[in-house]
Amino acid sequence: MDSAKIRVLAGVGGVLLGFAAIASIVLALGIALAGVFGPAWAALICALVLGALACAGVYVFIQPEHQHEGVLTHAAETKHDAARDALIDMPFQALVDIVDKRPLASVAVSLAAGFLIMEQPEQVRKQVHRILSDLL
Repeated sequence: MDSAKIRVLAGVGGVLLGFAAIASIVLALGIALAGVFGPAWAALICALVLGALACAGVYVFIQPEHQHEGVLTHAAETKHDAARDALIDMPFQALVDIVDKRPLASVAVSLAAGFLIMEQPEQVRKQVHRILSDLL
């Protein structure tokens, strides 16, 4: 595996482990507070603590009072634009070209895919998981 795939897998693992750690801490806090305040108040206190942490995270990471324009240098901006064009615009443009060439066939394929997803969601989930595993 190359380093980019390892970093993606490490990031996903870190997020999952962080979520499990937060869930464990909240569960322990709820159990500890349930003996003192009762289960309803313990749940409310846990919810308020998590809400406060979420608000603080939004404020710190989004930083609504700062302007984020002009942060990238010109060279970094051109690299960013080139990567965006390579990763996003090419597949999107290919889909647009397919729809332009065969609009009726693309509608039929979309309807069939929607019907298949609604009829056999478990089978579709397995196939999507297999395709994503092959891509990684």
